[in-house]
Order: sequence, then C-alpha cells, then structure tokens
Amino acid sequence: MGQTSLRQLRIRSFLILVCFEASIQGFGEFGGLSKEDALRLFEKATKVAVEAVEEFWAENKDKDPGQEKPQIAGSLGPYGASQHDYSEYSGVYADKMTKEALIEWHRPHVEAMVNSGLELIAMETIPCVVEAEALVELLKDFPKTKAWICYSVKDEEHIFHGETFADGVRAVIDSDQIIAVGCNCCNPVSVAPLLRSAKTAIGTKPFVVYPDQRDDFCFDGRKGGEFIMPTLDSLVPTWISLGAGYIGGCCHTTPAMIQKVSEVVRKYNQSQLNH
Repeated sequence: MGQTSLRQLRIRSFLILVCFEASIQGFGEFGGLSKEDALRLFEKATKVAVEAVEEFWAENKDKDPGQEKPQIAGSLGPYGASQHDYSEYSGVYADKMTKEALIEWHRPHVEAMVNSGLELIAMETIPCVVEAEALVELLKDFPKTKAWICYSVKDEEHIFHGETFADGVRAVIDSDQIIAVGCNCCNPVSVAPLLRSAKTAIGTKPFVVYPDQRDDFCFDGRKGGEFIMPTLDSLVPTWISLGAGYIGGCCHTTPAMIQKVSEVVRKYNQSQLNH
C-alpha cells in the first residue's frame, strides 16, 4: 500500500447504532425489563437502523456514483458506562474486575447485536487495556463479526486507566477480527500525538478516530475557556497522514461538521490521484 500519507482512503459512511449506555443489567434495574425483553429492544433498535439505511440508500444511491452504501456499526460501550459514575473516563474497575468477569458481562450485549444481524461493532470509549483484551477474547466466539476498538484517553499519550495508548494498540491489533484501533470522545488536539505514539504498533491496519467537538469542557479535565477547540475538518489532513482510515466525531458533532470532514477526505483523495 505504500506510505500511509500516499494511500487512497475509501470514503465510507457508517451509521453507529447508539446503544452506548444500554445494558441488560440497566434495563432490568431501572426499567423493570426481563432479560428477554431487553434483548428484544436491542433487536428492535437494529431493525430501525437498517430501515433508515435502506430508506436513505433508495433516495440517494444515484446522486453520487462514488458513494458506498452506509454500513451499520453497533455501539458497544464499556462496563463503566453502565455504572453511571463516569468510570468510562477512569477505568477504576480494571483494578477489581477480572478479564473473565468483563467477558461475561459483555457477552449478552455482543450476542444480541450479532443475533440482530449486525456484522460490525464499534467497541468504544474503552478506558483500560484489560477490557479491550476481554472484548477481543469474546469476539472469538463470534468468528464472523468484525469490530474496531476505541480507547478513552486522558492526555496525548495515555489511556484513562494509565496504560499508554501504544500499549493499548499492541494488546489488540493482532486479532483478525479487529479492523482498526483508535480513540474517541476526546480532545481533538490530542489525536495527532496519540497516533504518532502508536505508529509502529498499529502496523498495516488503520486508526479510527472520532473526537469531541464540544467547547464547554473535555473529559481530559479541561474546561471551556481554557483552550480553543479547533474544527475537526482542519485536523483531518494530519490524521490521514498519520494513518487514520476511519474518521468522524463524537460529542457535540453535527451532521454539518461530518459533511465538512467528508469534503476534506474527498479533496485529499483527488489530490493524490492527480499526482
């Protein structure tokens, strides 16, 4: 494929099915639902997403010959998101939960997504390496399913629990079921240093990045007024040159912002074709 900075990026649309804080445990504790009813909710959410994609594609497939049909990725949040204590931004539970316990906690959610027809899972905002390792191990029980893993990061080098981002990439990158590794729900200015730190670790696979675009605060501790939040599209060329193959936005990102990101990618691709 040559050097990363010269490769042709495929413009691919993803509709992320938002189940981030949904859990079988939570539906039972706070909604009074049985496990069976909770699983049916996961299936219904997937059906709505599939119908939305089909409707969009029927109306738009002939408008842009270069566009591919959007693919649905199920959002699988970390154990911490279900605890409602922001531990997805600390990973403190990694000090008391075993890999085996995390596998069994995540199992029904992955199973529900796979049974509902999803072939791609966005395993996101993971704050500790042990949970990422648990998810990779769990994926082996669903051999036809692919996933990406995004870590939640506390600075320009470390995952929230304290491991380096590079070590987090190394821990999961050898799995054939993992298509990309990266970071999400983070300050966009942290992305480039993180990617540089893991360039060797990522090998030939792409990074996936979708940071926040919020200006009130960032989960790395910075408050509004302490920094100037750059627009995502202004940073995209650098991320591409560092190996990002999947790019988007997380908290406070609007469809208009994603459209600008897409335009930058298209211009980049065209510039490479003209060289």
